[in-house]
Amino acid sequence: MMGEKERVFAAYHAVCLEGLVPSTHFYRRLEHTLDLTFVRELVADCYKAGGRPGIDPVVFFKLQLILFFEGLRSERQLMAVVPDRLSLRWYIGYDLDEAVPDHSSLTRIRERYSAPFLRYGRLPTSAGGREEVVMPKLIKARDPQDAREEERVRRLARSRLGPRDCILRARMVVLSWDGRRVPDIAAALGCHPKTVRARLACFDVDGVDGLRDRARRGRARRITEAERSRIIRLVATDPPGRLVPHGDRLDAVDEALPACWTLDTLTEAAVRAGIAIARSQLRRILLAEQVRWRAPRAWATSVDPEFDPQGRRS
Repeated sequence: MMGEKERVFAAYHAVCLEGLVPSTHFYRRLEHTLDLTFVRELVADCYKAGGRPGIDPVVFFKLQLILFFEGLRSERQLMAVVPDRLSLRWYIGYDLDEAVPDHSSLTRIRERYSAPFLRYGRLPTSAGGREEVVMPKLIKARDPQDAREEERVRRLARSRLGPRDCILRARMVVLSWDGRRVPDIAAALGCHPKTVRARLACFDVDGVDGLRDRARRGRARRITEAERSRIIRLVATDPPGRLVPHGDRLDAVDEALPACWTLDTLTEAAVRAGIAIARSQLRRILLAEQVRWRAPRAWATSVDPEFDPQGRRS
């Protein structure tokens, strides 16, 4: 029987916004890492002693960070997105039943703050009817805590056998250490600048552990990262049936085994190595890590007079 969902909403639910935002969320890590309470002292001269309390300066600058991280182009668009996002409400400290500031209020606050911030940098300004976001601080990875951490990150960035996602994130950190900016890093690695900023923030909080994927809900991976690395390393080895030079003769580990890698032969070799994996799953892993298991050979040429060269394609 086909069901039909009625749009009936309860007047009130006993829920807490604190429990609706995951502990591993980006904005929780940002709140833990970046303390913006110092801005209240910087803009204290812009307010009078009496009157109705205005919007907290910390909230204003948190909204500017959201504008930057979410890639939004105007404060009008920003204040249309914030009320619908639980994580954004939590970050600026507004409960589910609280009305968020209006975009016009942000414009007036920015004009009020323009004078004291002339010596620190330029605040977001409006030109041609469109909001232009100019962040006064560059996003970059923190310096390594010691030589061992730097060596681990650089070794992972040079690796060809580790998890591809971790290698990519390590390269982001290394390029940031080398003085490259976020847009340049994103263009060099073929990813979005928002991804680079998020991964640099994870590294700033958790170090090398922040380069790995965090635990997610659902069934855990049956193939561990160590087993994935063993599979990728297996592709780089010679098949057991391939003839390889040994001194002045050619020899194979076992001539009865296949002489070239295919998905079937790789699956059999992985099972013999103690990794319980199916052919389809092995193929997904190799494609995700961009590892080629086939070694296509171009059309050969020979000095043999009886060699028949490749003819024209039909």
